[in-house]
Amino acid sequence: MKILHIIQRYYPAIGGSETWCRNICLFLTKKGIVTNVATINMVNIAEAFDKNFLEGEFIQQKLGPQDYEDGVVIKRYSLWKPWSGTIVSKIINFLLYKLRFYKTQIGEIFISSPHSFGMYRALFKEIKNTDIVVLHTLPYFHNLAGFVIAKLYKKIIIIVPHFHPRHIQYEKKIFFNMMNNCDIVIAVSNFEKEYLTKKGVGSKKIFISGNSIDIKKLGSASELENFKLHLFKKYGFNQKSKCLIFIGRKEPYKGIDMLIEAARNIVTESKVTLSLFLVGPDTKDFLDMYQNLKCSSRLNIINVGQVLDEEKEYLLELCDVLVLPSKFEAFGIVFLEAWKHKKPVIGANRGAMPSIIDGAGLCFEYGNVEDLKEKIKLILNDDDLAKKFGEAGWERLKKNYTVQKVSNDFV
Repeated sequence: MKILHIIQRYYPAIGGSETWCRNICLFLTKKGIVTNVATINMVNIAEAFDKNFLEGEFIQQKLGPQDYEDGVVIKRYSLWKPWSGTIVSKIINFLLYKLRFYKTQIGEIFISSPHSFGMYRALFKEIKNTDIVVLHTLPYFHNLAGFVIAKLYKKIIIIVPHFHPRHIQYEKKIFFNMMNNCDIVIAVSNFEKEYLTKKGVGSKKIFISGNSIDIKKLGSASELENFKLHLFKKYGFNQKSKCLIFIGRKEPYKGIDMLIEAARNIVTESKVTLSLFLVGPDTKDFLDMYQNLKCSSRLNIINVGQVLDEEKEYLLELCDVLVLPSKFEAFGIVFLEAWKHKKPVIGANRGAMPSIIDGAGLCFEYGNVEDLKEKIKLILNDDDLAKKFGEAGWERLKKNYTVQKVSNDFV
């Protein structure tokens, strides 16, 4: 049996859907299933939309056109850049803007997606020579391209949409129709299945699989101490401070501005000293905001950017609570990463997050900075509650969200 996964990015790119895809691919090859990945040669999604990506704070990681990981064959196709000035770019821009195709559903999807026309061409051959096609991650255009070609060759189609309820780019009729015409839809939570069912996707074809992480810890105690020293030298980190951590791509909808405001209010109203670590890929919007931030003697906002897996685990080990104040999440894989270190979490009361957190952390009313502040204070001021939440998260992680458990459910 051969399986082809089609996804916008692949490891070392970081994200919930990218992690889900990689874990499944590695598991399938261990089962003796031929597993290939077709993806776009980029690490940061901003490469597809920002023509100045390589300037300033952004550094592009160079990847080869093809590589292997424990039997998984990964083919990376060149990213198309709409500002390239090629004949193809001129034709597409003419169709989109002069003929106003950008106002159609497909046009809207096209202009908000990364593209590789080399990948689209190669999919005809790749899909023809496979048995099962797995599409990953709405709302990107590669799902439509893969779906149409797979239908042409009458292949079994599985889609893992990682759907963001109420996000305008996801809520398109064409996506619901596409999912209804796939053979299997894999949701990462009960909430996602119920939501898609309400939108008209047949419930019998929707199967639930959570996200997963490797629960084995990285690094050592001595390396953690060295990392603390590094943080002190580079950022002035106070080891006696209470520590908050945010992990994720720093998009506006992730709510970092609310988290910063809540942290400021906490130190203003109390004598606590806070360190706020911001971890994950930067965006231009975030960097514009961050360069104008002012820290105080009791609030140190530390943007560490995208870090190695070991460094992320050291930061989680140091933190008192992980906060994800996001407006949209299909699941929130960073909750699992915090629970791996028995840390409590805070998320917004939207989408799947309340059902994922459920007793292993707290939810705040999205948009309500005062409520977020109070939830953070509650955990920081109650060690027993924090420990209870962290232990509950660890037990849930071991039971439901290991790579072995989720991968077995997929197979």
